[in-house]
Amino acid sequence: MGRWAALFLLALCCSMVATSAWAVNVRIKGKVVDGEGKAVKDVAVTLTGSRIKGKPLTGTTNKKGAFSFIVETGSFEILLEKEGYLPQIIKLDARDSGIKQVKVELESVQPAAAPITDGPALPQGMGSLTGESADQLKNGIKALENGDPAAAAETFTALTQSAPEKAEPWFYLGMAQAESGDHQAAAESFTRAVALDSTLSQAHYNLGRSLVELEEHEQAAAAFDQAVANGMDGAGCYQLAANIYIKRNDYANIARYLRKYNELKPGEPEILFRLGSAYFNINEMEKSVSALEAAIAADPEMAGAWYQLGMAYLNQGLTDKAAAALQTVVDKAPGSPLAAEATGLLGALQ
Repeated sequence: MGRWAALFLLALCCSMVATSAWAVNVRIKGKVVDGEGKAVKDVAVTLTGSRIKGKPLTGTTNKKGAFSFIVETGSFEILLEKEGYLPQIIKLDARDSGIKQVKVELESVQPAAAPITDGPALPQGMGSLTGESADQLKNGIKALENGDPAAAAETFTALTQSAPEKAEPWFYLGMAQAESGDHQAAAESFTRAVALDSTLSQAHYNLGRSLVELEEHEQAAAAFDQAVANGMDGAGCYQLAANIYIKRNDYANIARYLRKYNELKPGEPEILFRLGSAYFNINEMEKSVSALEAAIAADPEMAGAWYQLGMAYLNQGLTDKAAAALQTVVDKAPGSPLAAEATGLLGALQ
């Protein structure tokens, strides 16, 4: 099963270490279940945080829907994605050593097992197939769930030909095409879906994801904005978009979406830290310093933000401020890898 349309909250399986022998560690354990309480396996999980240097940690849930990460204590964000579920990011405060346990129920985006009918709770164009067409749609969705996007695409293509005026077959055809890696075709299908029903926020979001894969970043930005305009949680959408670019090390677009997130939910230290780090990597030092100082004002214990702020000050030639920030890292995280690096830099500044 692929990673496409995604999932609702938390868990994964894999044990990964991102710390040194001297760091204070926490073990993050979780379990993912569906609406019926059944374990969900093969959920793609991405862990980011102020203490994780370099690329985010990644893993997938096992057959019991479980996961485990061992990391240095701090604050974290976990992105969970699986085909057929809503994507979700959760925040986790794990500042104490020991074990941090979480359990999450996933929210499916697939139609219910009952016959698909018209109803006020469904957007126009979705859930409007009846009779044999509804049965075909369910067969295609089942093929998609079973990891056969080619068979699913064949079924959905037939439905787009028999009911071209309905948004639903185009939406699911786009999902199958994206799952197969044909993002050009997927973008075209999602575009047809939103043309037929502009209120489909998930279709706008999926369109944005395919456009990212096609390197059409301005069009992707417009699609994400449309997802928000049509009911998708704004901060959640922009944070998901930022995480797409984190995996690509595209710092300009990371900054673009974290800035949008911060405009909607200002003052969150982890977001401000990541925003400041993104600005640092595209050499926008004034913006980097501003975001990092705001992160520290919100959470003075965030050693990673102090370290990044020291590096930004160094790039501005502000050696006294840099030394003060780096000394704070040593004071707040003694014995940690960051403190060791800060100590080395302080020696070079003397």
